[in-house]
Amino acid sequence: MDNCENCGATIGKLETPNVWQDHVVCAQCYAKMAVAAAPVQLIEQTSKKWKKCLAIGAVGVLLGVIFILVGESNATGPGIGVFGVFGWLLFFAGSVLSLVGAVGAWWYHG
Repeated sequence: MDNCENCGATIGKLETPNVWQDHVVCAQCYAKMAVAAAPVQLIEQTSKKWKKCLAIGAVGVLLGVIFILVGESNATGPGIGVFGVFGWLLFFAGSVLSLVGAVGAWWYHG
């Protein structure tokens, strides 16, 4: 609880502060209030580089699964065909890229 130095009004901590010209003022007399600065909380965001790496890896995994399924359905004999081989390569590359993105985001940004 804070008290206004000008009029003595009690102002609770949960009340929405009245702001005028970048100052917190008393709601009754509009006198400038001395407000203790709140501690600054640092929020680190994941770098766009790591998000891009994760997104490209996820698309690679998804396309790899699609190519694997197409390769399996179009295979005429034993084996998976060209689409299947390309799908497995794309799936593996996408998985590695997603893993690199996740580890990089964790390593550099916690």
